[in-house]
Amino acid sequence: MVIVIVWLALIVLTALAACLFVWRRPVRLRPVVGTAAAICLVLAALLGYRETIRLEWYLATARWPAATGKVISAEVVGKRAFVPKITYSYQVGDSVHTGVTDLGVPGFGTRNVRLDVAEKSVADYTPSAAITVHYDPACPGISRLRANVPWNVYVRLSTAVFGSLLGVVVLAVFLVGRRRTKHLQEKSGR
Repeated sequence: MVIVIVWLALIVLTALAACLFVWRRPVRLRPVVGTAAAICLVLAALLGYRETIRLEWYLATARWPAATGKVISAEVVGKRAFVPKITYSYQVGDSVHTGVTDLGVPGFGTRNVRLDVAEKSVADYTPSAAITVHYDPACPGISRLRANVPWNVYVRLSTAVFGSLLGVVVLAVFLVGRRRTKHLQEKSGR
């Protein structure tokens, strides 16, 4: 919730700052600029909303209870984008659950770097080793080995914030410039 408030505050502050700066644009581009800014703002706001919910979910996983589990298998999968595949089991009450994870390892970099990172991640999880598993108390079948936020959530959230700010700035400048043009036309017509 705090993230949403900060995000909205940044949008409002950027809009206020944008009102201070006005540039002249050719008249024929005004509808295009206004429409593009509005579309950018709406899409970025939707992406930001979705990623904020995902971020809050990932942060909540750090408060999930933990159980002791066991690694079933750990291997590197993929032909070009190598990722670790860790299969594990854990018990909550009388139920035994199984989970599979890639540990949120990013799939970018050179082929050798991806392979190296995946192999190092798999080396930490030997079969039959005891591990700590965080599980959702409302639905124990949902679990995570690492209670962290994946890197791609931050990337998409940053993109949404940047897109929102860009959309607000361009839309504000467009609206202020349009108002100023009308004012100048009225003044010159007198």
